[in-house]
Amino acid sequence: MPAWNPLLTLLPRPLALLGALAIWLGFGSLDLALARGRYDDVKTAEGWAWSQRIKLGKVADFNELCGTKPPLDPKKEDDARWHDKCREFPARFLQDLLTRAPWREEVPFAGVRIMGARIAEKVNLENAKLIRPIEIFGSRIEGAIKLSHARTESLIVIDGSLMAGDFGAGGLDAESDLSLANGAVFKSDVNLSGAKIDGDVDMVGASFDGTLDGESLQVSGSLGMASDDQNKASFKDVVLRGANITGPIDMTGASFDGKLTADSLLAGAGLLMRSEGQNKASFKDVVLRGANITGPIDMTGASFGGALIADSLQAGALVMRSDAQNKTSFKKVVVLRGAKIAGQIDMTGAGFDGALIADSLQAGAGLLMRSEGQNKISFKDVVNLDGANVAGQVAMIGASFDGTLGAEALHAGDLFMNDAHSTHEVDMVFAHVGGSLDLRGATLAGLDLSGASIAADLRLGGPYMSAPWTGNNGDPGALTLRNAHIGNLTDAKDAWPAKGQLHLDGFSFTHPGGFGLDSFNMSPVSVSARTPSGFSIG
Repeated sequence: MPAWNPLLTLLPRPLALLGALAIWLGFGSLDLALARGRYDDVKTAEGWAWSQRIKLGKVADFNELCGTKPPLDPKKEDDARWHDKCREFPARFLQDLLTRAPWREEVPFAGVRIMGARIAEKVNLENAKLIRPIEIFGSRIEGAIKLSHARTESLIVIDGSLMAGDFGAGGLDAESDLSLANGAVFKSDVNLSGAKIDGDVDMVGASFDGTLDGESLQVSGSLGMASDDQNKASFKDVVLRGANITGPIDMTGASFDGKLTADSLLAGAGLLMRSEGQNKASFKDVVLRGANITGPIDMTGASFGGALIADSLQAGALVMRSDAQNKTSFKKVVVLRGAKIAGQIDMTGAGFDGALIADSLQAGAGLLMRSEGQNKISFKDVVNLDGANVAGQVAMIGASFDGTLGAEALHAGDLFMNDAHSTHEVDMVFAHVGGSLDLRGATLAGLDLSGASIAADLRLGGPYMSAPWTGNNGDPGALTLRNAHIGNLTDAKDAWPAKGQLHLDGFSFTHPGGFGLDSFNMSPVSVSARTPSGFSIG
């Protein structure tokens, strides 16, 4: 700011104001003239970039100007060549080209494209109206970039660069793409809260050492947060609370070393949180409470070191299975209470070290909690399926339950527990199975089916293996069928619990023997001999 002229105090106030304005205009003209001089002087870094490259629609590659081949790596902070004067220019240069006449209008449609530069100062574009693209590749940005509430019709690219200061774009309104990708490193916070991006947001292969704040972010295209073949995507704390992404969200192979907070997230074409080949996806705490995902959520092969909180989640499908290369693992509690999944929930081969809380869960096309080949599914803690409603089969084939399994008032199509193992009594009181309940080959410490209804078969035997009723410590297990009703009862002679462990008060079934079984060894006499109470047929 120019120094105040004391002579102005002797003038009447209107004349003093006019005098001050004249001084300001004079300094503004001088400033403009100085900038013109530097930008037209090809001997300065900014003059070369403007006159010889940008103005002609070319990329201003400072590796070329400084004679560095191959190009410098922005991540090598100790490379002294980054401090060569030939590649450094003031932040004011970018601000002038993008916002100030006459340069703003003279920038060609290709925009301002810069590579291999060092920008040591803060670039302030807050509240600016940008009419040309800005693309910075393979550069070092040591100050902040401020784009808060800026408006642009063009793309913004910070690819393959290292940025030491904050990237502040809260409330940014962009009618094109935003790219922070291809090995870019952000050492400080990135703020996209409330930003509105009409294109894609690309963070593929980028690294974020600070908080990425995307609360209430709106993206009309996709949100890419995945790893690629060359660069691992890594994040610390990420906030996507209330974000609205029209396209897919892709986190394939990314690592999250902080908390992913995405409650009330809206995604229009799926959420990918999976591992893929050598690109392992890993997460700490994840919050998806109340998120609404149109399409699948795919967690195949991912590892979750913290809690997964997804109560009231809505999604097209939920894939939590292992594949041939990557084991899906959940180290702490998984909460799916009240979640509504339109399609299938697939947990095949996953490992659950913490509790699975899924009471009042709804699944439109089956719930798979089974082992498959070498991928064995295991539940180390409580599994709660009370009041769950599954339109399709619940498959627990080969599953291992070391904690309690509660499925009180479960509604399912078929329920397959072949070869399942449970060290605690299974609670299925008032469960309703619209098809068959298959227990062949299972090892259960006990099963309570009081008040349950099974429309088709209760399979305790037949041409397959029978179900031993015993816990880990060898104590005999009980089968409780009080007031239960079964459509068809099939067994083998060794399918029943030990004497005194079968409880049948009010139990009834319609037919002995089931569909498709070649043998039938049970009779009313043999069963009544094992229980103090009677039961009815028909």
